[in-house]
Amino acid sequence: MKTKKDKQLIIQDLIEKFNSAKGYVIIDLFKLKTPIQKKIRDILKNQGGIFQVVKKTLIYKANSNFPLKEEDLKTQIALIWEFDDDLNSLRSLKNLENFNLEPYVISGYFNQRLFSKQEVISLINIPDKTSLLANLNKTLLTQIYYACYVLKFPLTKLLFILSEIKDKK
Repeated sequence: MKTKKDKQLIIQDLIEKFNSAKGYVIIDLFKLKTPIQKKIRDILKNQGGIFQVVKKTLIYKANSNFPLKEEDLKTQIALIWEFDDDLNSLRSLKNLENFNLEPYVISGYFNQRLFSKQEVISLINIPDKTSLLANLNKTLLTQIYYACYVLKFPLTKLLFILSEIKDKK
């Protein structure tokens, strides 16, 4: 059992994380088995995220503006802290074999806004920034090549017609 001093240290740690994190996802810990928790911790550690199991009472003491009330959280919870704007650590969980995050997500909080379970899953499934930029670049280049072809075609056709006339004379 934790002493009052231990709990104060946890509260201080939570306050720092609430202030520095870009967001967090609230997970239903009751459904999540221990081996999967360990895999999630390992993946998040490599990507800069943190998986933390915390009592709800300590969360409410650390953040009086916590977006969910006690009635909304009827189960034990864990928080997945995200410190990156691109949500890279959360996206890395998609690569976990035989694991789907969807049944475990309760809610999420990013950019001063509470997200529902479906919105969190949608955010995680959006490709990362570099992939989106690469796709945009590819699309724009394709359009430029097409425009060049369209602009060059009348001249090519004219040259073909002139060469045909020259060959007939």
